[in-house]
Amino acid sequence: MRTLLTRTLAGLALSVTLASAALAVDSKDNAALRYWRAFALVTPAHVEVISGVDRNRIGDADFAIRDEAVLNILRDDSLISRLVEAAAKPDCDFAIEYDKGLDALLPHLGPMRTSAVILLLRARMDLAEGDAAHASQALEAVLRSSEHLVSDDTLISSLVSLAMFALAQPVIELGVSQKAFDANQIVTLRDALDRFAEKDPFGVLASIRREKEVIAGWAASTLRGEAGAEWLRVLPDEGAAGRLAQYLAQGGDIISQISLYELYMERAILALERRDGATLASLSEAADAGAFGDLTGTLAPSFSNLLRSLERGDTLLASLRESLAR
Repeated sequence: MRTLLTRTLAGLALSVTLASAALAVDSKDNAALRYWRAFALVTPAHVEVISGVDRNRIGDADFAIRDEAVLNILRDDSLISRLVEAAAKPDCDFAIEYDKGLDALLPHLGPMRTSAVILLLRARMDLAEGDAAHASQALEAVLRSSEHLVSDDTLISSLVSLAMFALAQPVIELGVSQKAFDANQIVTLRDALDRFAEKDPFGVLASIRREKEVIAGWAASTLRGEAGAEWLRVLPDEGAAGRLAQYLAQGGDIISQISLYELYMERAILALERRDGATLASLSEAADAGAFGDLTGTLAPSFSNLLRSLERGDTLLASLRESLAR
């Protein structure tokens, strides 16, 4: 879902307050509250330091951590232990306000990804120093954090979950190839892996189904007449969004556009579930030609990209399962 994301930790206190309200998970079992306590220890300076690390090389055999600023963050056991404790909680509810549609904020995603990188770097440091036990804890925490994001039921969270998993996979496989982990540590990592559902491990399908419902409801309540036209004009797509804004400004009915959007999404979701790339390509071509209306052209995601994400997730999971089974 296209949404406005917070990219820094500014406003953290407000976010903690929001995350504590109207939760579906009992606070004592809710990982989200623990994550926010950990995020409170991550300063903007920390974020800047960590962002300077080439995260795509963390799993390379020749990767080494020499930057003292990075090492100082990794040696902060209070931060690492808070992240590990949060990831160990059974459930996670970040209290996302789905009814706000495109205005729903997901301020936890940036800190979650930064925290995953910190944990992976700590795991590499631990492996280099011969502390495989703590390395396996940090790696388990990344897998559990990735799995926690699946429960957000938003597409962007699913994609961040997959990105975190993708960063963790080569680091775990490196540790396995080095025979760093004992049998108990391997079992712990396998257990974390088993928490991912077999059919929709990163929640892409579940998230896109929710997105269809949320966008349809949001459009019905928000995109009406001149008010809706004004809202649409802030979107970067000058094609479909501009045409839809003009249609609404001239008294057009958003309900007919919603019906076409829902039809497109239903067909595309079924094709995505079947991994049917040919049908998705045909649907996308029809949508580009306007067959499913301008609301679809404005807000529907790229299903070809989602298919690639699903296939990538399948490959990563299969690879890691194979490594841990040796």
